[in-house]
Amino acid sequence: MKNIDKEFTLKLLKAIGSTFTAGYASLVLLNSEEAPEILKRNKQAIGNFEFDASRFADVLADDDSRKEALVWFLPSLNKLLVTESYEAIAEYCSCNGMFEKMKSEPWFEFARIV
Repeated sequence: MKNIDKEFTLKLLKAIGSTFTAGYASLVLLNSEEAPEILKRNKQAIGNFEFDASRFADVLADDDSRKEALVWFLPSLNKLLVTESYEAIAEYCSCNGMFEKMKSEPWFEFARIV
């Protein structure tokens, strides 16, 4: 079993937190009346992956669709934070002989189930 150091795990947890924060920050765009127009004129590329944001513009142009998207988006962000954090901590604990100690924590069952 490989050893995962604490510094790597802390950086990973920070990245997970940053992703969560970026998701919440995007709520400003989702709630903006200008969102459909902003999205219609934006394409983003990361390496070979290109995201055409204009496809999402129609969702935000309709109030009911926007509200429905938000209803699903918020819990997804919360789940991302809990699930990814749990996985990072569990991996660290497993690789460093501390998983039994993690299992004894009062939050363990909740985080495991989520």
